[in-house]
Order: sequence, then C-alpha cells, then structure tokens
Amino acid sequence: MKDLPLSTLKANRSARSRGAVGLNAVVPILVSEMFSKDVVMLDYGSGPDQIHANKLKLDGFKNVHTFDFGQNWREGMQYEVFPNRYDVIYASNVMNTWSTPLMISEALREIYIGLGDIGIFLANYPKSPRYLKDYLDEDMETILNSFFRSVKLLPKNIYFCVK
Repeated sequence: MKDLPLSTLKANRSARSRGAVGLNAVVPILVSEMFSKDVVMLDYGSGPDQIHANKLKLDGFKNVHTFDFGQNWREGMQYEVFPNRYDVIYASNVMNTWSTPLMISEALREIYIGLGDIGIFLANYPKSPRYLKDYLDEDMETILNSFFRSVKLLPKNIYFCVK
C-alpha cells in the first residue's frame, strides 16, 4: 500500500450533487492511487454498470470483483461476499444508502468477513446521506470501530478501516 494521496482528497469534489459519482467519485480514485495493481479487491455496491471496477480494470488492476444485490445485480458479479478473500473492499456512495442501523451492521459484518487477515475497507459517508439523516458521523464511526481495529476519518468524509 502506498501513502495516502491527500492531494486527491483536496482536488476532487465530494458531494453527490457535485460530481462525486461515476468517474469523478473520490473513493475509487483513492483506491487506484493507494494500492498495487495485484491486490484482490471488491467493489461493494458496484451498481449495475460497475463503472468504478471497469475503470480500475482498464487502468491495469487485475483482481477487481463486483458485488451488488437486488435489481442492481448483473451477470458476472459476485453473488455473495466470500470469506477471507479480499485485500481491499471499497464502497463508493454506498453507506449513505443503508436505511436502518440493522442494515448497516449486517453490511459491515459481511464486509468484515470478506476481508483477509489484514484487509482494508475504504468508504465514504456523505454529510447528506439519503437515509438516516440523523445518523451522525460519530454514530458511523462508533459502529465502524465495533468491527475494525483501526478507523481513520479522512477528508471528504472517507473512512479508512483496517481489519
């Protein structure tokens, strides 16, 4: 893993309404700058078009897998998060779509189980989540700390979590 490219966090916009989705999304850009091209990673909540994973693959990342469920699931995606399989799991604009505290816990448990022994989870939690608008950064940090041994809040409300 490389050092945190803080210039990326300063240069890119982070609000969903101002370009933080698609190819401008900060989390996948950060992933591409932080990790070597041979890490095994999972785009958790990749969406039906798998934009971030496809971009990483075009940039030379060899082991990028995708996961989503319901109407977003497509042929070729993982149909489950396999235990102890991934070095990195990232979620771009996904945590803000979790609609209940129970859903948050279940998703984080699944992500934790999917990570290898020293896996990294990288995700953003926007200041304007779609659901749980009263669920504060402190609440998200508390629940992340209940799963991960290290949780660091980076600029642009990106969480860097180590198993």
